[in-house]
Order: sequence, then C-alpha cells, then structure tokens
Amino acid sequence: MDVDPTKDLFRVRRTTCQMLKARGYLVDDSDAGLTFEEFCERFKDPEKEVVLRDERMILRTCLISDPDNEIFAFFPDDEKVGRETVEKYKVQMEKEGVKRAILVLKKDCSSMARTHIAKQLPAYDIEVFLDNELFVNITEHELVPKHEPLDDAQKKQLLDGYRLKPEQLPRILRHDAVARFYGLRKGHVVKITRPSETAGRYVTYRMCQ
Repeated sequence: MDVDPTKDLFRVRRTTCQMLKARGYLVDDSDAGLTFEEFCERFKDPEKEVVLRDERMILRTCLISDPDNEIFAFFPDDEKVGRETVEKYKVQMEKEGVKRAILVLKKDCSSMARTHIAKQLPAYDIEVFLDNELFVNITEHELVPKHEPLDDAQKKQLLDGYRLKPEQLPRILRHDAVARFYGLRKGHVVKITRPSETAGRYVTYRMCQ
C-alpha cells in the first residue's frame, strides 16, 4: 500500500484539532473544518509545491471556560526531536505566557528530550504524541465507550452524592490512550457510558492516576 505523507499529516492535524475541541478548547472552523484540498493549499511551499510542517501549522488556542488558559500544538519537522527543539518551544511558551503544549512528532523524541520535558513540570506541561497515534480519532471507534471528563464542580457533586472518597473510585491510568486524548491528569474524574442490553446504558466513573 502506498503511503501519502501529505494525507497522513492532514489526518494528524485534523485529529489534533478534534482532540483540543474535546478538551474544551476553542478551535476555529478554519482549522477544524479544513478539507484535504484546503489543507494542501494553505500549507504548501509555493516554490516546491509540497506541504511544509512549519510554523504556519502551529495551533494556539484557549479553554472556552477560561480564555487565559492557553495551549500550543507544535508540529516540528525534525526526524527525531532532541533537547534543543524542546527548549526552543519552552522558551516560546515562556515568552508568550502559555503553560501547556502538545508536541506532535514524526517519530519518538530522544531520551534527553523526554528528560527535559519532565523537568519542565509543573511550570510547563508538555505532552508528546506521535503521528501514528493521531491518524484516527480513537474516541470515534465503535469499541470505545463515551468518555466525559468532569469539572471540579461535577466531581464534587459525584463524590458528595454517593458519599465517596476519591480513592474509592475505580482507576484509569494517565497513559491510557483515551486518558491521553482528553489530557487527563492525576485526580481528574471521567464519566464512562457503555451500552447495556438490559438497561440501555451503563455508567461508571474512573479517577485518573
């Protein structure tokens, strides 16, 4: 099967937009609704007639509920991202007052880059996704039940209503694919709705660990 890097990148950026939207970020239709033809026209190099993975592809947006809470999505062109690239983005985040970012990489970054990313916490929260993790939107798969992250008020209402302590909830691991898609962090609670042959639907709650 022939691989079309441009179509793959189009799918990756589209899923990134969907992921940000699912997390409650404001995503403009000019990004989320791009057709493949519009994507090629917008990001191509006019001289080489190829789509470039450059600064034009960067996404910057904010939470709908909190406009001061912003996030970047970077799409570096490096074949393997190293510490220097991570530092470059961290400096940009610092300069522009943005505390959170997603790096979307062609291949996994170096161990030094991973270490440097970990050292930025808690001041700067930088997530890493590989292209092949974003070819499709995992939450749209028929075998993945509906996940709905709860905000702090909803979490408190759940715990108070059932007289539960947070540690009594079942767990979902932070590195779970769906947890990563929604950007869940330790202590976050997600509502999971599954179809049920007897009850129509079955609702459970899990806390991220």
